[in-house]
Amino acid sequence: MTTREIIDGLLAREGGEYSDDPVDRGGPTKWGVTMPALAEFWGRSVTAAQVAALTRDEAAEVYEHQYLNRSGFLHLLDERVRVLALDWAVNSGIGTATKALQRLVGVEADGVCGPVTLAAANARDGRALVKQLGLARQHFYVSIVRRDPEQIRFLDGWLNRNWAVTVEPL
Repeated sequence: MTTREIIDGLLAREGGEYSDDPVDRGGPTKWGVTMPALAEFWGRSVTAAQVAALTRDEAAEVYEHQYLNRSGFLHLLDERVRVLALDWAVNSGIGTATKALQRLVGVEADGVCGPVTLAAANARDGRALVKQLGLARQHFYVSIVRRDPEQIRFLDGWLNRNWAVTVEPL
């Protein structure tokens, strides 16, 4: 799967609607790009209106720079593990996705997907690892709702997204 195909999949799962739901911890978001992610990409503060005006092509650039290039996940050999880890990074942050992967492969959970993490992950059976990672992601989402019951309104969407990336063919 090419980088462009991965980005297209992420954009399709996120959708292009602008959202600023007061219950959503992500704040103003479009194409899955939050204000902090866009500000980091642009190197300056941004407004909600700038997020709302974000184009699909700009969102693709943010994904490539902020997530695909920075996460280290592009070096995961199994395509399903790579796509699931990247999807989780976009949805919940690189550190969250990386630490979950690291715990599953038995390396220090420092949030950095470097050579040790990649070697351990790439040595694992990809089919088994994607199932374990998908289950860990499911537990992560349920834990969010347990801590903050208002978040339950997002749970079905999170679980459906996780299911789509974990189980359905890419």
